[in-house]
Amino acid sequence: MLGLSQFQPGLAGYGGLAGSSGLGFQPQSSGFVINQMMALMSLVMMMTEMQMMMSPMAQFGGGSPLGIGGGGLPGLGNFLGSGSGSGGGGGSYGSAATGATNASFSPSSGGSSSRAVDIAKQYLGQKSGTINNMKNFTHAGGMTNNCADFVSACLANAGVYKKKPGDASVRVLKQHLIEDGWRKVSKAQAKPGDVAIFNGTQHVELVATQGASKLIGSNNGGKSYQTVGYDSGNWGSVEYYTKG
Repeated sequence: MLGLSQFQPGLAGYGGLAGSSGLGFQPQSSGFVINQMMALMSLVMMMTEMQMMMSPMAQFGGGSPLGIGGGGLPGLGNFLGSGSGSGGGGGSYGSAATGATNASFSPSSGGSSSRAVDIAKQYLGQKSGTINNMKNFTHAGGMTNNCADFVSACLANAGVYKKKPGDASVRVLKQHLIEDGWRKVSKAQAKPGDVAIFNGTQHVELVATQGASKLIGSNNGGKSYQTVGYDSGNWGSVEYYTKG
């Protein structure tokens, strides 16, 4: 059996520490070899602990010694035998430069007109005169005339319009929309959340679908009371207004 003193490699294979040439020395005793191996193992363990402590940085795009989330530590790849010596790459969580995540982020723009339609849909089939749990809605027209009050409440609750005194009147609501910058568009251009006004100031509803093929609002539907429901809009003269 050969003694350790007779085994004298150049340590070239220990984790790629010295590339192809090793450290360039050849120990002459088993004690020396053992001491060097223990020192190397201690160094590797210390670097591993450092990696474990720093790796959470990857989640914030700061880069970790393992290169999970960004720049990594140059040269560490060679030390651990990867052969690249460049540390980490781009990572899957974020940017090493800014720490920003890859998840898309859209700041609030103050509301969406189409959301007014979603709000209106929550009350489908209900008699508008009995709705008591809707913010900005007062059913000022009793059981028979809440169209403008309902539409203005939907727009206000969607964050695209600030309800004003008198908005229970179609004429007043139309005037306020124009004053706030709402502009007239064609039926083909009308989109969900736009406002449809019939016969000048007779009736008002929300556009529910692109091209205004369907409207939604507080409608009579031939009954003595108004119910929140859909309408084809195929009657009278209709004007369409969109925000901005």
